[in-house]
Amino acid sequence: LNAFAQVKLGGEPGGLAEALAPQAVEWLPEFYPKELALFANAYARTAVSSPKLFGALASRVHECLDEMRPRDMSNVANAFAKLSAPGSRELFAALAAAAEERLPAFDPQHLASVAWAFAKMHHAQAPALLGAIGEELCRRGRFDRFIAQELVNLLSAYAKVRLAHRWIDGVTGHLRERPDIVRAMSPIDLLYTASSLARLSVHDLELFASLGTAMLHVQEKPTAKQVIYLMHSFAQVECAHSELFVGLAPGLRGALVERVRNPPSKADWVVAIGAYTNLGLQNASTETEGLCRDIVRHCCESDPSESRSGGGTDCLEQLTAMDMSSLLRALSKNWVRGVGSSVGSLAASVLQRSSEFSSKDLLVALHAVVHIQELPQRADDGAIPAHVYDALLSILSSELTSGVLAQLNTADLITAAAILAKTGYNDMGAWGSVAQQMSGFLSARRHVPGAADAVLPAATASRSARSPLPHQPAAPTDDELAQCLVVVLNSCARVNVQDAPMLRCMFEAFAADGPLLDAGLGRGKAGIVMSSMSR
Repeated sequence: LNAFAQVKLGGEPGGLAEALAPQAVEWLPEFYPKELALFANAYARTAVSSPKLFGALASRVHECLDEMRPRDMSNVANAFAKLSAPGSRELFAALAAAAEERLPAFDPQHLASVAWAFAKMHHAQAPALLGAIGEELCRRGRFDRFIAQELVNLLSAYAKVRLAHRWIDGVTGHLRERPDIVRAMSPIDLLYTASSLARLSVHDLELFASLGTAMLHVQEKPTAKQVIYLMHSFAQVECAHSELFVGLAPGLRGALVERVRNPPSKADWVVAIGAYTNLGLQNASTETEGLCRDIVRHCCESDPSESRSGGGTDCLEQLTAMDMSSLLRALSKNWVRGVGSSVGSLAASVLQRSSEFSSKDLLVALHAVVHIQELPQRADDGAIPAHVYDALLSILSSELTSGVLAQLNTADLITAAAILAKTGYNDMGAWGSVAQQMSGFLSARRHVPGAADAVLPAATASRSARSPLPHQPAAPTDDELAQCLVVVLNSCARVNVQDAPMLRCMFEAFAADGPLLDAGLGRGKAGIVMSSMSR
C-alpha cells in the first residue's frame, strides 16, 4: 500500500486503499509502531479517509506512543492533519506531550512536519508545542541542516498560529546569508515564505528584496494567483520592490486578457490593484499603469463579448461587499488614471447594495468615496455623480441613527466621525449617534463590569429624544478609548457640534480615571484636546 501511495496509485474510488480499509481495522493490533505510521501516511498520500479505520488507528497509535520514533510521530501527525481524520483532536493532545519530551531527538524534517501538522489542525496545543520547538531551534543555533522546504514549512506553521518566536530572527538571518537557498526555491515556496514573514510582521526588506529577485528569475513560471499574493505580501510589509512589480506586470496583464487555466477571480484582482496602489507603484511604468487601469475596468465593467453572446452579467454583481470596499480603498490611496467612469459605477453599486455591507465594509467604502472626491489627480477622469455622493452620505446618517452603524467599536467610530467631519456633514441625528456611542464607552468604563445599562444619570436625563443606549461592543483598552475620544472630540470641533452629555462624560471620566487621563493627554494628544475644547 505504501509503495502504491508513493506513486499516487490506489486512491481512486474502489481502489486498493478503499478496498483494504475494512480488513485493515482487524490488522491494526498486529502492526508495529513504524508500520502504523507508514499505514497512516499511505492513506494520507492517497487522500482516502475511512472514519472507522482512522478512529481505530488513533486508538492504536495512542497505545504505543512511547514506542514511536520521532519519524513515526511526525508521519502520524502529518497523516491525520492532511485528512482532518476522526480522532485527531484527542490524538494530537497526546502527541504534543510525547513530542515535546523528545524534541532534541527530532531531525529537521520531522520538526518541520510536526509543526506544520499542529498548525494546520489549529489544535489547542499548537502554540505551546510550537513555542517548545522554537526554543529547541534556538538551542541548536544554526540552520545549515535544514533544506529550503523544511524552512518554508516551519515559517508557514508559525504564521498560521501567529506566533512570532525569536527563532525567526535566526532563520531570516540565515536566508540573508544564503541567497543560494532563496534562488533555489520554487514559486510556491517563495510565495509561502513571503506570505509567512508578512503575517508575522517581519519587515526584513533586504530578505524581501532577495525573494522578489528570485521570483523574477525562477525557471518554473509562477501562476497569476501566486504572483498576486506574493505582491500582496510585499505590500503588507511596505517593501516597494519596483523591479519586481514592473517585471511581473506583463505576465499579469496576459492572464487578465487571455483565457488561462484557473484564472484569478475578481477578488484576486482586487488584491492585485491594492498591492500596486498601497506601494504607490501603479504608475511605475507604462506597463503597470495599463495593467492597473485594465484591472479596475475588468472588475467594474461588463465583458463586451459576453454581453453580445447573451451570457454576460453585470461585473459589479460578481464583487462582494468586501471586494467593492477594498477596491475603493485601493483607489483612494493612489489614483489610477482613466478609471473615473468605472469608479462612478462602483459607487452607484455601493449605493444600490448597501444593505449587503457589514458595518466595517460600509465605513471603508464611504471613507474611500469621500477621499476620492478630494483627490486632485482624478479631476480629469470625472467625479462620482453628485446625487450618488449625496445619497451615500444619507445612508451613513441613517445607518448611524438606527442601522448597522449604531453599535460600533472604537476603531469604526473613529472612521465614522472622521467621515462626518471631512464632509462637513451637519446632520444632528448622525452626530448624535456618534456622541451617544462615545458617551456609552465612557459611561460603561466608570461602572462595575456587568452592571445593567452602564449610563450616567446625567447623560440619560439629557437624552429623552434619543433611543436607549445600545449594547456596546467589548470594552476597549485605555489607548483605544483615549484615541477614539480625541478623534471624536476633534471631529465635533471641526463642524462645531456641541454635545453636552458627551462632554460631561468626558470631564467626569478624565477627573476620575488616571490611566485614561494619561492615555488621553499623553504623547502629544493634550494639544489636540485643548484646541478642540477651545473651538
